[in-house]
Amino acid sequence: MAEKNMEAKELESSKAIALLIATAWADDDFMEALTEGGDKLHKALKARNLKLPRFPVAPRAKPVKLTFVQNTAEQRYIVIPIKPKLSDDDMSLLVKCRQLDACCTDCAPSKLTPIINNIKKVLGL
Repeated sequence: MAEKNMEAKELESSKAIALLIATAWADDDFMEALTEGGDKLHKALKARNLKLPRFPVAPRAKPVKLTFVQNTAEQRYIVIPIKPKLSDDDMSLLVKCRQLDACCTDCAPSKLTPIINNIKKVLGL
């Protein structure tokens, strides 16, 4: 039950982030405030009646800090997700499954994708 509650909170946070991004795309001043952060961001959020989403965290953990960056023609940002807590064997299995899935999808729609998704679910990814 706690897992579904966490997933619902993650979805809610993702929707809030999508709203912030759409607002930034439509409003250059808001984009500047979003990427600058601090007081400028808080004022811009208040003026537009928006809020930063709260991300679920483990009990007694510090609040999540959000940093917004904007891709440009010269600079692309790639986010590296938090490393999952997996054993070396689990990680090796996941990498091999992804390699196999990529190899199969080059030729035809992969029948392995549902299996890989189940493995990811079991591993908490």
